Amino acid sequence: MYGSGKSLKREVVQAIKKVSDLTFPIWYRPENELLENNLYFGCERPLNIIELKEETDTINILKQVSKTKRFCSPVWLLILRKRLDLSYLSDINIPVNCLVLISTVMPKGMELSEVYRLSEEHNFKVNRVFSWSPPNWVHDLHQPLGRTLESRRDLESLRLRGVSIHNPPSVTLDWFNGNVSVGGFVGEVWEILEESLKFSTDITIVDGFGFCSSNGTWLGQNGPAQTREADVVLMILKMTTSRMTCVDFTTSWLKVSFKIFIRKPESGAMNWSRIFSPFEPRLWGLILFTVLLTGLTLEMLNQWNFLRTHDMREKLTTRLLRCFREILVALAVIICQQANERSSGPVKSRFVFFLSHITGMVVLAAYSAKVVSLITIRLFQMPFTSLQGLYENEDYELGMIGGTDLHRMFYTAEAGLLKSVYDHHMEHDMSKYSKNINDGLEVLCGKENYAFLEATEFILPLTQQMNCSIISIPEVFAKNSFGLLFKKNSPYRQFINYKFLLLQEWGLLSRIKMKTLPLTLEIPHEEWSAVGLWEMAPILYFYMFGVLASMTIMGLECSLNRA
Repeated sequence: MYGSGKSLKREVVQAIKKVSDLTFPIWYRPENELLENNLYFGCERPLNIIELKEETDTINILKQVSKTKRFCSPVWLLILRKRLDLSYLSDINIPVNCLVLISTVMPKGMELSEVYRLSEEHNFKVNRVFSWSPPNWVHDLHQPLGRTLESRRDLESLRLRGVSIHNPPSVTLDWFNGNVSVGGFVGEVWEILEESLKFSTDITIVDGFGFCSSNGTWLGQNGPAQTREADVVLMILKMTTSRMTCVDFTTSWLKVSFKIFIRKPESGAMNWSRIFSPFEPRLWGLILFTVLLTGLTLEMLNQWNFLRTHDMREKLTTRLLRCFREILVALAVIICQQANERSSGPVKSRFVFFLSHITGMVVLAAYSAKVVSLITIRLFQMPFTSLQGLYENEDYELGMIGGTDLHRMFYTAEAGLLKSVYDHHMEHDMSKYSKNINDGLEVLCGKENYAFLEATEFILPLTQQMNCSIISIPEVFAKNSFGLLFKKNSPYRQFINYKFLLLQEWGLLSRIKMKTLPLTLEIPHEEWSAVGLWEMAPILYFYMFGVLASMTIMGLECSLNRA
């Protein structure tokens, strides 16, 4: 009924093209080319057509090819001249992300099916695509062909092996009846993926983030994925080239910005500079010069008026000094808005006193307003604004989560700023570093002059649980993309990526991020800002010093007068 060789293959290909949206170049593979490295000649996704015969070694060759990572790149069409017998393919591993079609020649036509395995432990799953017979071609179309990620939505209760670590807010681990459940940002997204693809995950807790040893072996949570003891690492990790050599990343789940966080100083700290800070030194000098000039002007006016009306019975110099001193005291009293029982003299002198009074009132109002704003508004001067500034500041110590890629950047640096910061501002004992973000924030609140380097997206959701106030420096240390880890060449990674991108399109991912990783803080609003004793302490000390200085000067004057 059907021809042999290429004529049969062409009939099958023509039928596939009529019922699918696949576009591919066609390669009729002889057996001796199946193991070549250029299996699909660099094409996007070609169709490799193989006619299976019992008397050949094709099955053994396909078994070897199925163990390579390039097996799922092309579309495979296997043509059988007898009814489909899965035992014929039992030794071939066909992962769930591969598109392998089997065309079976039947007495009255042909049947096309797709076949795959959920895992090596599972039996083959066969989905009938369509059946046909010339010249009518399609008789029964069961499902669309070529849309693997869309059609294979059910992983049939597949159980994946996962490892994770407790690191809020991205990952939280809860224990219930001996079982571990994953929460946080990763946990909520993963739960939706499990429900959508109908699979589950057995979680194993590992200790530490893990790092690459000198022999290339990864420790911590990366190790099981490298040794293929785990299918997935339920923890968003930085995408690095060193990890990509032994594991595969999903598409980017999160983009974060790393900053240095420090603790705010206590609001009640005494600040002596607040007394003089409202005016800059040049303005204070101008006020003093104005008082002296005004006093000298008034004294000249008084002496000119006195010389017109009186005889000179005492030395002019002595009188000038005594009157000038009295006028300075009077001006100080007027500028400070105090009463004065001394007569102001003639009209021209009173006019000068009036101008001094107005000037003093304006200066005092400006000074009072500035002092009040400095005392009530909590202004914080950053000890440093960059990593270079932290290096130049000898008081601060830099901390972070130990064993992470961020930590590795510092202790593996051979020169430059990172090397200098590690040598002078960081611990060299790995055991003294924080194990997770919560531990790091506890150290930040409890230790003086401590800086913590971490992602802003992970710090802000935890600030409401802290017993201190923190602030980040303006400089962004780094921006990185984070994703999940799968074991190398995992057949499930493409399905996770596909569903994750759908979550982004539907807006579910944004809602989960706003719920688990909120980036806005609820700043408490204080209706009244009270001024305490510590804020007023410098002014009180200055007043006490002035009283003691006045008493000392008065005692000296009394002693001089007796003498």
